[in-house]
Amino acid sequence: MNIDVQWDNDAKTIIRYVYKNGWNWNDYFSAINGAAELLDTVEHPVDIVMDFRHANMLPQGAISQMQRAFSHTRHPNIRLTVLVGANAFIRTIESIGRKLVPSAARQWDITFAATLEEAHDIIAAQKPQEQTT
Repeated sequence: MNIDVQWDNDAKTIIRYVYKNGWNWNDYFSAINGAAELLDTVEHPVDIVMDFRHANMLPQGAISQMQRAFSHTRHPNIRLTVLVGANAFIRTIESIGRKLVPSAARQWDITFAATLEEAHDIIAAQKPQEQTT
């Protein structure tokens, strides 16, 4: 599989997807299922980091697959999703997916970061005050 899914920290508050060159939509949906298994093991909000820094391009069928992805119900433990290293094409496809499925897209809180460090800063800034102290 060309997408690794793992806890990004020992507190199990961030799951990181690491996309590799050659990933495909079957890899993506398998990764979603793997993340859901991790999410089912905790009872607190979890942020998602989708790390595209080592991936080349989106596989064919990006628009229809993004529509399919937005049509899935978000796991109740997911809070914020940060796409790291997403190029202009990935950003455009994400925007198109939101327009194709506006009712489902409203449930997803997605933002972008250039680096993993920036993603962690965004997540830390969005945490409720009681969790950051």
